[in-house]
Amino acid sequence: MSYPISGYRQYMRKYRVIVGNPKTGRGFDVSNLRCTFYVEKAMNEEPNFSQVSIYNLAKASVAMVKPGDICTIEAGYENGNYGMIFTGEVVQPLVTLEEGVDRLLTLVCQDGDTFLNSAFVSQSLGSGANNGTVLAACTEGNISTGFISQTIYGGGLPRGKVLFGMAADYVSDIAEESEAQMYVEDGKLHIVGAGDYGPGTAVELNPATGLIGAPNQTDDGVSGQCLINPSIKLNTLIHIGASLVTGQMISQGDASYTAVSSAGIYRIVKLIYEGDTRGDSWYCTFEAITQSGAKPDGLTDGATNPWR
Repeated sequence: MSYPISGYRQYMRKYRVIVGNPKTGRGFDVSNLRCTFYVEKAMNEEPNFSQVSIYNLAKASVAMVKPGDICTIEAGYENGNYGMIFTGEVVQPLVTLEEGVDRLLTLVCQDGDTFLNSAFVSQSLGSGANNGTVLAACTEGNISTGFISQTIYGGGLPRGKVLFGMAADYVSDIAEESEAQMYVEDGKLHIVGAGDYGPGTAVELNPATGLIGAPNQTDDGVSGQCLINPSIKLNTLIHIGASLVTGQMISQGDASYTAVSSAGIYRIVKLIYEGDTRGDSWYCTFEAITQSGAKPDGLTDGATNPWR
């Protein structure tokens, strides 16, 4: 199987950090100040995490930031490869002094926390309802949906069903029944099956397009680092030539090893972004699985694994 390859030359940073409350219209852009950020996203049922530090924000603006506000980070480059890399709710705003001089507002944020950990559903469904009906009941008013795999849809229920409990638990059951994976990214719920790849263009990673060093072969695929690339999201396909990957050394006593994928097509399952708008840090660390690699963490073990 082959995929179109898309490459990006990355230079001249561009970024924007916005904090506010869409419901009240209150908010401000802090991109003119020094900001550092750490973002961790994974294809599992845990909220994505971000820690954003804003230097020397006016005291009046600091006082406006409240838990539940939305923090959005956009990053990329002036040549057009630019976009959102994180959006999520502020869980804790924390004010400290760095070296006794700089006032530092640190925002601990999570993406999907409300839905994954506290959204509740209480609804009765009639006979004929299917997984799509259950999903709609669980997400309505709680979270918007992104990609939803067609593998979750099946026949209708022979009798009515009462939903009473954590919405995420019902959605997790739907995904598990279909051997799919649920996760939240950028405020949207996704359910992805083994055959549901991201958009049909694999992002080319090589030294000219931002790849840093040599990625390492892992049991399931590769891990490596590149310059921030907002085109790379969870479930995105990337292409890394086999000659660029450092092979994994076999353990003592093993008689065989797995060769580096000759096709070089991998699926992203974890991303870590680290950036400093006035410093050197502008990196994305990634973990990716081959198309014949292991399943994401959220799937149960079993003899039949469609992700292999």
